[in-house]
Amino acid sequence: MTASEGTKQEWWQAVRIIAELVHRQGIQPDDDRQIRAQLIGQGFSEAGICQALDWMDKASLSGNLLDSLAMLHDAPSSPRVEHMLEQVSVHPQLLRAVTTCRQRAWLQSDVAERLLEGLRVMDSRDWDRQEIDGFLADVLGVSVPSLAGLSLESLLRRWPRDRYN
Repeated sequence: MTASEGTKQEWWQAVRIIAELVHRQGIQPDDDRQIRAQLIGQGFSEAGICQALDWMDKASLSGNLLDSLAMLHDAPSSPRVEHMLEQVSVHPQLLRAVTTCRQRAWLQSDVAERLLEGLRVMDSRDWDRQEIDGFLADVLGVSVPSLAGLSLESLLRRWPRDRYN
């Protein structure tokens, strides 16, 4: 392997680490100082770090930085077990919709978990279809800005209807 190939692999590994830092540890993607410190602490070279941060700048200009980083961090390999309170206090359609959004990677696993924890407290059992659609449209509009303005029905159209109802 040549030195340039090693640097190329190193910067890509740095980008993958940045994805983990942003999505697992909550570091802001524009906090170059903290990201740089973390990468230096993990032994990355200055050249590899600079290339990774350049990639982040380019992805940010495209408007899809968080989406790009979300695709890079490792998805959990274990199935999710529903909490008993979710079955009792979260509307079944809402629970299935959040699960579908998680499976389609529109919501990261940790975001979906926090969302379900909040829904357990809110007790959404008596919500109607319009309230469920509005709630999910708001959540997806913030979590995945590229989906803002699209109706929930159009987003889930490709999935079998019984997955959502």
